Amino acid sequence: MSGAPLKKPVPTTTRPWRVAIDTPVVLDALIRNQGAGAWLRQSWQAGRITPLLCTATARELVQALAWPRWELAADECQDLLADFLPHVEVVNVTEAATTRSSRATRGRALAALVRAGQPDAVLQNRANAAEAQDLTRPPAIRQRGVKTWSVEDLMEALATPT
Repeated sequence: MSGAPLKKPVPTTTRPWRVAIDTPVVLDALIRNQGAGAWLRQSWQAGRITPLLCTATARELVQALAWPRWELAADECQDLLADFLPHVEVVNVTEAATTRSSRATRGRALAALVRAGQPDAVLQNRANAAEAQDLTRPPAIRQRGVKTWSVEDLMEALATPT
């Protein structure tokens, strides 16, 4: 984390932050549920944040939960989705986002979600948030002031009084 103080975006304590969350970050919160991931999960459950979701990002999440790597039974996947989906705001994305499993495709789906949903923040893993020049940060998004955060940075920002 950089030594510069974090500048808070527009949201206030009167409403939850609307956030577009990269699929690996959601997976970390659902499957590992430790550290920053546990905080993120508790934040959507408590209504401090409202995750945004579109068809393409929902499809990514369902496909990712089904990966053999996680060794999750179908009912376990359903339970994890049931802990997330009631807390999301569904965004209608009219842009075509392909469903091939690749980082570039995931980036396009997240970028389309950001453009359509106009979130207060984008959450990515620490490495992607630090780079902040990936597909979720096109010039139109930067001009609207949407910041790419890591979960740890968002934790710090929400813990700091306004």
